[in-house]
Amino acid sequence: MEPFFDFVRHYWWLIFPLSGLFGGWARSWSKASERRHRRRVELYKLKNAAADVEQASRSEVQALLEGHDAVNRR
Repeated sequence: MEPFFDFVRHYWWLIFPLSGLFGGWARSWSKASERRHRRRVELYKLKNAAADVEQASRSEVQALLEGHDAVNRR
């Protein structure tokens, strides 16, 4: 354990450049997480938009069939 403490005693100043290095790494990790989150939100919106369009399409088809049935009854 003594060699470790000797290293720390002589090179304590390495904390400053290493903290900048770790800070940059943490920032890039945070940006990547934000990009992943945005992509997931976009995919969620697209999936829900597709479901809404499908629902509207079903209602339009139902209205069309009812109109067709009304013509057939006449």
